[in-house]
Amino acid sequence: LRREAWQMIKQEALAGLSLTLQDIGFAPDEAENYMRLAQEGDSTGAQRMLMLNQKRRRMLDEIHFHEKQLDRLDYLRYALQKESMPEIRMNQDNK
Repeated sequence: LRREAWQMIKQEALAGLSLTLQDIGFAPDEAENYMRLAQEGDSTGAQRMLMLNQKRRRMLDEIHFHEKQLDRLDYLRYALQKESMPEIRMNQDNK
């Protein structure tokens, strides 16, 4: 009975891990590979850390790309407001 209970707890933990991987944007094949490594145990920790670090780096690159897009968009809004439409207030975009 103890072994069955342990297996059930382990399966629940893996299900939670699977959901977390999906939530952070792992593709199905990436999540499957990560899960396989997780089930193999501690000896795969370095591989899993590498996967997580790579994912984090890609996410940060994407964030920085979007930040640059926002900067450019804000500049265009500023230029338009300043040069041709002084009656428009910059805070109207919050509606």
